[in-house]
Amino acid sequence: MGISIFPVPTASGFPFKYLPITTNGTYTLPETITRGVYTLSLDASQTVNIQFQNSSGYRVSATLRGGSGYVSLPFDVTALVIPSGITFPVTLGYALTNYTQISAPTGTWAWQASGTIISSPNFTGSLTSSLGVGATGYQILWSDGNIFDSTNTSSPSGQITAFPAVTSAGISRNFILVAKDARGVLGVASSVLSTGNSNAQTSVITFTGSGSWTSPASVTSIDCLVVAGGGAGANNGNGNTFRGAGGGGAGGFRNLTSVAVTGNTTYAITVGAGGAYWTGSVFGQASGNNSSIGSVVVAAGGGGGTTNGGTGIAGGSGGGTGNGGTGGAGNTPSTTPSQGNKGGDTSGTGGAGGGGAGAAASNTAGCTPGGAGAASTITGSSVTYAGGGGGAGGGIGSNGGAGGGGIGRADANADSGVANTGCGGGAASNWSNSSTQMLGGNGGSGIVIIRYSA
Repeated sequence: MGISIFPVPTASGFPFKYLPITTNGTYTLPETITRGVYTLSLDASQTVNIQFQNSSGYRVSATLRGGSGYVSLPFDVTALVIPSGITFPVTLGYALTNYTQISAPTGTWAWQASGTIISSPNFTGSLTSSLGVGATGYQILWSDGNIFDSTNTSSPSGQITAFPAVTSAGISRNFILVAKDARGVLGVASSVLSTGNSNAQTSVITFTGSGSWTSPASVTSIDCLVVAGGGAGANNGNGNTFRGAGGGGAGGFRNLTSVAVTGNTTYAITVGAGGAYWTGSVFGQASGNNSSIGSVVVAAGGGGGTTNGGTGIAGGSGGGTGNGGTGGAGNTPSTTPSQGNKGGDTSGTGGAGGGGAGAAASNTAGCTPGGAGAASTITGSSVTYAGGGGGAGGGIGSNGGAGGGGIGRADANADSGVANTGCGGGAASNWSNSSTQMLGGNGGSGIVIIRYSA
């Protein structure tokens, strides 16, 4: 922490001592500089940042501007770290003032309990401390030179991020605790404290778009949720009234535990886009795109909905169909456990929903909703994904499957599947309006979530 205090805290009455410095680097002092607040001088009008280091390697710093400055030393100093980029030789002068430092605080550290779910790779802990009278904040000085600075006006008690970064169990870090007053002057340092060994934590990393993930060196297995993009819902075409249309199938849903990975390896993460409704197609709509963690886990995109007696498109879950067609197959390609279910069949002018991860869509002569999605608790909360899009037929639309499947609609544009759920888009049926082509809904994009302990 660089400290510049103007005016001088109080007259020192102590004589200056002088150190000739001829080069940058670590300079071992001929005698220890005892803790306290010092006024500094430099026989050159330069801006210089000097670090003051104790025998254990802890450091504080001071910036001299125009040849003068101040530093508050919370501990005895045995060496200086002199930067490059200044004109040598220079002479550093220092004199102790009679400014009173705040007394040393006491404190304890506790890591988060084992198994705590965290979203950041940095583990955190709880610092509980009692600060001296007059303290308006504190610093934690870590043994590698990192500093955590707080303007907390009361004794610290709460979660903070541990520096340097700790990302696995069994790691201990040493630190000292220093109070500071309203002028930013550091008090007397505590004795060296230790965090003790960090507990194993559970990290949860969520990808809503494509990217990459590097496994920690100690991690050899993960739990994961990989959901592909949902398929788009169909419509029955401009001028084609009194016909049904099928909802889009949900993207493949792969909720897996204990998947083998290699430590310290970077994996490409692909989050599949939902199938985009295409106004030029009547008989079949675009399927969703695959999601994956490298080649380790792949979920297949949901099948698009169809109409006019066509067969629904196969996929993670199959697309529904309309006007006497057969719903698309789910779990395509086949996985264990199954990644999805079949889209609904129809007869007459019906419109069936797309399949969902939790259930197939029902068969119908009228109109059926999308198949239900499936729940995952990988984040610590139960969230449902991958519901099928609702069908539209018989003059009505139907709901999408649980999890965010798009609603199917008659004589209106259908709803799209909810983003990052892998749900299918709803179907649109021009039931009594032949002058305007109604639009099926787009499939919802997928998601990838990785969970591991380290």
